[in-house]
Amino acid sequence: MRIAVLGAGAWGCALGCLLVETGHDVSLWEFDATAAARLASARWHDYLGVRLPEALALTSDMASTLRAREPLSRARALHSIARVLEARGLLQLQKATARPTS
Repeated sequence: MRIAVLGAGAWGCALGCLLVETGHDVSLWEFDATAAARLASARWHDYLGVRLPEALALTSDMASTLRAREPLSRARALHSIARVLEARGLLQLQKATARPTS
């Protein structure tokens, strides 16, 4: 299965590594382009203290991450995922309006 993991923190990297080890084609997305490049070149996650498999794709390009893949967005704090998608132009949020009080 081709899977996109949104978020390259501890949970996202752990999940991505597990999925790769079980035979899935995984792309791991990181919001911060510098952090994504560092993870991709070093192949090491400092917090987890683990080597990242070569087969785990790492990128800050959400469009390429999601292309022809099933997204797993829970690797990123759920309350922030809508803002991330909006910042990347992939979601348009409606502004909340105040309800009239009686």
